[in-house]
Amino acid sequence: MLTAIIPDDIIPVEVTEKELPKDWDNYPYVEDLKEISLKWLMSQKSVLLKVPSAQSSLEFNYLVNPLHKDIINLKVRSIEDIKFDQRLRL
Repeated sequence: MLTAIIPDDIIPVEVTEKELPKDWDNYPYVEDLKEISLKWLMSQKSVLLKVPSAQSSLEFNYLVNPLHKDIINLKVRSIEDIKFDQRLRL
């Protein structure tokens, strides 16, 4: 897991569950998710995209657009390995 320092003036674009296609949280993922992320990348609207987590309805993930001009304002605080409980494996 990467932890980043994000300046207050960087506002992520948010995708809500209502905006996602049916079965968005299934595995393998539906192709429409790829289209949503590519559209966001190419739009250059923001350096961050906030998306619902497929693992937990209480959590979110952030996608980083490395092509966005504000990428230089994000700073890495830490990078850590995450251990997943094997009992939750598909």
